[in-house]
Order: sequence, then structure tokens, then C-alpha cells
Amino acid sequence: MLINKIFAKDTKRAYAGEKVFYVRNVTQTELNLVRTLNENGVRVETPFAYELVTACGRELAPMAYFDNGTKLTYALLESAKQGAYQKMEIMIMHVSEMIGKMHCFGIEHGHPTFNNIVWDEDVKITLIDFSIAEKADIDWTSATSIFNGFIRDYSSIMRRARNKGLNIKFWRRFFENMVGQYPTSMKVKEEVNRLLKKEMRYHWHWFMENKRAYHGIA
Repeated sequence: MLINKIFAKDTKRAYAGEKVFYVRNVTQTELNLVRTLNENGVRVETPFAYELVTACGRELAPMAYFDNGTKLTYALLESAKQGAYQKMEIMIMHVSEMIGKMHCFGIEHGHPTFNNIVWDEDVKITLIDFSIAEKADIDWTSATSIFNGFIRDYSSIMRRARNKGLNIKFWRRFFENMVGQYPTSMKVKEEVNRLLKKEMRYHWHWFMENKRAYHGIA
């Protein structure tokens, strides 16, 4: 197949061949994690092959051109403009369910921001960009092991919710829905939720303190 260009990983605007383009900065580990999720029914971006190929003197990943749907950031902004807040809540709860299913395979995304999530009108969520994803060795009988294994994902979501000053009760439900997918007992799930609430309180305390400092409130 003729390769027209080599694209950096964050560039997905052109084709090379029949809807295949080759990207650098993708590791075999990343492709292996994506394969695990795809084969177990978790919607993630799909490469045309799960093995790196040699082209233009370097190892590249043959990825599919992903043109189905909208980044969740823009979908939420559009829904907000229309006052469709119930739709926004449905979108975000779908995200929590999808991340929870991903965690069931011991995979931590690393930066599950709304820019790394694609939404389509069939109410389907697709996770993209697994460049810093890792496979964690999780003991599903231990709340501490679960919490520590996915702390980057938890913190990434909390930081973004915190910085926007979003409703803490809503985000508690978000995490409860995520943890509800985990293959563990109800007792362990409750303990994970307790650890998450503690972490969330830290983030919201940080937000309120910085908000007061910004507005000059003692």
C-alpha cells in the first residue's frame, strides 16, 4: 500500500491508502491493550492490524481513520447550548460505565478526558488515545489495590470536574456507576467508593480554596 505521509499520533485528518493511515509514537503495548478491549466488547479506536509495521525506515501503527462521531467535549457544549441537560447527563453516565468496563480488564487509560472520548448519536461512547495506558495487576478482593491501580484515571476525571466547579453529588454518582461495573463484591465496591469520596473531598477543598483566593475572599 502506498503511504502518502507519516502522521504524528494526534493528527487524524488525512488518509493514506484506503482509509488507513500510519502513525508514529504508538507502541506495541498500546496496540495489545486496545486489542484486549476490542475483543471483549469495549468500544475503543480500532487499528487495521495489531502489529507494528516497518515503513519509511521506522516502526508505525496502521490505524483506522476515525470519522464516526464527535469528541465528547464538543457534543456536551452543543447540548448545553440547546439546554439539553438530561442528554448531557446520559452522555456522561455512559462514559462512567465504559471506563468501568475498561477497568474490569485491569487497564488504566491514563488520561480519560472528554477530548479522548468520541460520542455518536446512536448513544455510543468510544475511547481513543491509549498512548499512556497501562495494564495494572489488580487484586479484586482489595479496595486499596483497586483504588491505587486506577488512581490516574480517577484523579484525571476529578481534576477536570473540580476545575469546572461541577456538582459534587453528580460526580459521586458518576464514580458509583463506574465502580458498579467492577468484578468484585458489594463490600469491596462500597470501600472503593469510600476512598473515592475521600479523594473527591480533597479536590473540592482545593477548588474552593483557590476560588476564594482568586476572588480575594478571606
